[in-house]
Amino acid sequence: MVLTGHKDAIWLRDHLAEAWTVETRGILAPPDSNLPDCVQQLSVLNRLITWSDTGIELEADPRHVELIVTDLGLKGSVPVTTPLLKAKASEEVDETPLSDQDASRYRSIAMRIGYLASDRPDLLRSTRELAKGLQHPTCHHWSLLKRIGRYLSGHGRLVQKFNNQDKITELTVWSDSDHAGCIRSRKSTSGTVIALGSSCIDARCKGQALIALSSAEAEFYGLISSASHGLGEQSMLKDWGICCPLVINMDATSGIAIGSRRGLGRVKHIDTSFLWIQDCVQEGKISLRKRSTQEMWADLMTKASEGPRIKQLLDLMSFEFKSGSHPLALRV
Repeated sequence: MVLTGHKDAIWLRDHLAEAWTVETRGILAPPDSNLPDCVQQLSVLNRLITWSDTGIELEADPRHVELIVTDLGLKGSVPVTTPLLKAKASEEVDETPLSDQDASRYRSIAMRIGYLASDRPDLLRSTRELAKGLQHPTCHHWSLLKRIGRYLSGHGRLVQKFNNQDKITELTVWSDSDHAGCIRSRKSTSGTVIALGSSCIDARCKGQALIALSSAEAEFYGLISSASHGLGEQSMLKDWGICCPLVINMDATSGIAIGSRRGLGRVKHIDTSFLWIQDCVQEGKISLRKRSTQEMWADLMTKASEGPRIKQLLDLMSFEFKSGSHPLALRV
């Protein structure tokens, strides 16, 4: 897929055709375009793209959801509103290992969900839990897998919208963490969402390698991770001739305080190798901004949220659940 003007697209297509066999699926353009060979719907790597009056819509290959639900034998099952339930310390889990055959099925389906999660931020947090069982899956991990399947059976189609924007003023990063969220290891989870204007361009969920001794420390480690990804995106935009200031939104005042000051203060146990973020803030390369928890986009990547909360956060990120199927959608 090439992003360019219509004349340049035609030139590139014709010159490539002189040396290779080229299949042109169409030139994507807005609905009011009268240019030749233009379409408003296109399939790229089985992802479905639609250019409407309000902007561009993108959705994942719908066959993944269909295969997951079918492989788990969940067709016609009662769907659930959340892909993951909050773990409780007092809860007993079934640690019985799966048979070799079921373990192979688990890994296959879990990896498919992981691939699907690259286009669906509502699956990122639960995918992290599935990844913990890839080496030695148990009945507990299988139950997590089936819950995600039941969630997908009722939420099969999620469409991302890139709405039309007049001007982009900043590259915004949303950073959040869940302190000691893992009941077994007591490690924390970091969540990052990167937005260009009002459009979400990246979302990530990862476990923190170190055990944070406080929520403030966990938020600071999350800030380090989010800042690294944000600076990478900012550098790539500069290569394209787009210069935007980097702003990181956080809902934790304590994390902002550690990132904004000079030195360690009361958290002297934190390794000094993490303090480069303080220099970036002092030099104006990064701005830290306080936002409320209710509007924290990255909350979706760190916690097992209820159904209404998931929908609220997806709405903020310009994602929408839809029924039916896309006109270009392929079936299994």
